[in-house]
Amino acid sequence: MRRARAEEQLAFRCLVLGLAVAAAAPARAATTPCAGAASVSPCFDADPVWIPTGPTPFATVPSARTLAPKTLSFVLAAGYSDRPVELVTPSPHPDGQEIAVVRATSTLTLGARYGLTRGIDLGVALPFVPFQLGSGVESVTTQQPESLATVALRDPRLELGATLFGRNAAAPFALGTRLTLGLPLGSEHAIAGAVTFTVAPELTATLHAGRLELGAELGWRITRAVSFATVREGSAITAALATSITLLEKPVLALGAEAWLSAHLAGRPTGVPDDALDLPAEWLATLRAAPSEAWSLLAAGGSGIPLSRVHEAYGGTRQALGVTSPDFRLLLLARYTLDVN
Repeated sequence: MRRARAEEQLAFRCLVLGLAVAAAAPARAATTPCAGAASVSPCFDADPVWIPTGPTPFATVPSARTLAPKTLSFVLAAGYSDRPVELVTPSPHPDGQEIAVVRATSTLTLGARYGLTRGIDLGVALPFVPFQLGSGVESVTTQQPESLATVALRDPRLELGATLFGRNAAAPFALGTRLTLGLPLGSEHAIAGAVTFTVAPELTATLHAGRLELGAELGWRITRAVSFATVREGSAITAALATSITLLEKPVLALGAEAWLSAHLAGRPTGVPDDALDLPAEWLATLRAAPSEAWSLLAAGGSGIPLSRVHEAYGGTRQALGVTSPDFRLLLLARYTLDVN
């Protein structure tokens, strides 16, 4: 009797264990959205533009000069991007079917920078999404998709800057370096952040000649890569150029132009032709007004630059085609600097 009961208990335990293993197996086999094997991953930022936290005559290119000691600077920036993330899927139409994964997105950036000592300053930036529209990545990869988050946090950033040459404000040329750390807190359901920490060393240069100001930036953003169809989002070399010419000096009124591109270093996803080229690039026209030495207001508008050859390589019909640069972009910035001595 006891032996039969013990055999029944053993059989019941084996059945429970088998059911548990069967239930756990699909979970193990399932590919998480941020896994390297995911072919269409949402784990990158739909708005990769980093707004400088310190004073600069440009919208996206930081100054090579750091803040003076015990000087504090604030920035409030609002940005809008139209159709920054799209998929083109095979369809009877020769150009394929366009899916607006992110139809429109906005970014509100709150930033501050403090002059720590001569030639060195620290900064922090908190960008978040107040509103966005789109079908989301899951509309392509699952039958019961979760809608694209309309409000979310993007990856916050910590910054360390140093001026290598030209610390004197009267010097016509300055060379600086910056190190930025992006914290992976952005939501994958909003396409608002990287998979892991982002480490970005940068070199910046500023040239001032009369009413003309030139700026340049060369950086390396290092983070783990994910695939978005034919695009591999991850570590990239970034380069930017900016110019500004002062029309009026008191109060300051200036016109400018900026352009930047990002060269991905993570390689191509499997099956992408060798002649496919993905170089997200944009340009902006800017209008800046500075009613006082403390305040600076800037408005900018621009669009993506068609440097990619992915469309030509694929013809839009062979498989899902990833596009990660906006049709156009708008920016509004306000900067304020004060001496806290």
